[in-house]
Amino acid sequence: MSNPGVRKTVVVVLLIMAVFVALLVYRILQPRYLSPDQMALHGLMLNESPGLLMDFSLSTEDGRRLSRDDLMGSWSVFVFTHSACSAACMNHLASVVSWYQALPESSQQITNVYAFTVSSQETAKELSEFIGQFKAPFRSVSGGSVEALAASLGVRIQALPNSQGFDIESKIVIINPEGRFVGYFVPSFDLAKMKLSYGSLISYY
Repeated sequence: MSNPGVRKTVVVVLLIMAVFVALLVYRILQPRYLSPDQMALHGLMLNESPGLLMDFSLSTEDGRRLSRDDLMGSWSVFVFTHSACSAACMNHLASVVSWYQALPESSQQITNVYAFTVSSQETAKELSEFIGQFKAPFRSVSGGSVEALAASLGVRIQALPNSQGFDIESKIVIINPEGRFVGYFVPSFDLAKMKLSYGSLISYY
């Protein structure tokens, strides 16, 4: 290849190809973020106008009080359950655990998960013992205003006849660091989709 013009053309083409490949690799390595509509398709329903969470005062498993002010500054995830829950409820909890454990450490550090018992006869400590079998770092919460809190978040709870427990709607509620109810996951709780959409939500806000 003795012709200088040909050599120059080849060099230019190779440089263009190298730049193209570098840009392609860079794009592939960048985190993928979803739009709100795409999040909905992934099972994360967003509130268009997130309202401030109702104020409350409840008890945690270690005897401390938990209020709306305690949630400020971190992302919070709410799950409503009880220790005598059904198989569907158990699967719901297992999905939350699997999702949380699959999150990047950076997301786990800014996310607190709270499990609220819907049974007025159950203490947060008793629920904590039940939650412990899932080996998840969740905080258990109990108190008289749990039902009102769930209702304000659109989570349906119905007591079953003959004291057979509760029928609890399977929603995973998300509160942003400003204490606003921004959205919730709905079944089927696909792990990969939940992980991607939650990362997009954090980036979105």
